[in-house]
Amino acid sequence: CCGELGMKVAAVVTGRVYTQTGLSLADPVSERRTWVVDQVKRYIDVAASLKTDVVIGWVKGRFSLDNPQSLYYRLLTESMKELDAYAGMKCVRLVVEVINRYEVDCFITARETLDYIEGNGLEHTYLHLDTFHMNLEETDMYEAIRLAGPRLGYMHVADNTRLAPGTGCLDFKKIFETLKEIGYESILIGGMSARVTRQHKNRLQSKNVLIDQGREAPHFLIGLSSVYEKKEGDFLK
Repeated sequence: CCGELGMKVAAVVTGRVYTQTGLSLADPVSERRTWVVDQVKRYIDVAASLKTDVVIGWVKGRFSLDNPQSLYYRLLTESMKELDAYAGMKCVRLVVEVINRYEVDCFITARETLDYIEGNGLEHTYLHLDTFHMNLEETDMYEAIRLAGPRLGYMHVADNTRLAPGTGCLDFKKIFETLKEIGYESILIGGMSARVTRQHKNRLQSKNVLIDQGREAPHFLIGLSSVYEKKEGDFLK
């Protein structure tokens, strides 16, 4: 179907394995951890058939009393090495999402995540950056993009409002210029998850943000992570 329409699936996401079961790639119970790894391998199989990437986000799990930091990293690394090797056999890239500190316990900056990937020899694993999270954690998001360089495999864009680019204060022209500078050629996804008000819609239309800035971005797509709520008959067109 995608081929007939000239479309591409941007990525396969794995978060529901964790959010619906509470189990993760670092689960301290071996049988449960093995089950999660097997589930992610199934996602990799799907991604291989679609010729796309697999996002490793929430499925990384969190620290806990029965899974302290040192144990967590050891177990996560065992799982990631197994999945990295499997992804390589399937010609699939894994992209580790860098998320802000209020939602996760680790991998909150590009530097931390890149050091982990390279330090553990994960050859088929890349960074997944998100401008909303970067605005909260990076001291310089443009330098973070440059640091990621060829290891940047996937990019979400949203303003500091977590709405569409142009509804807040982030400089997307400079963000896109920096992506172009490092030779980023993968897909850009709009990772927005909030209501769009009439004020936001008018601001977008007046600035033509997504059209003007998106034209300079490689393969710019807008993929909403939640359905906009209808208010007074108003939808973002």
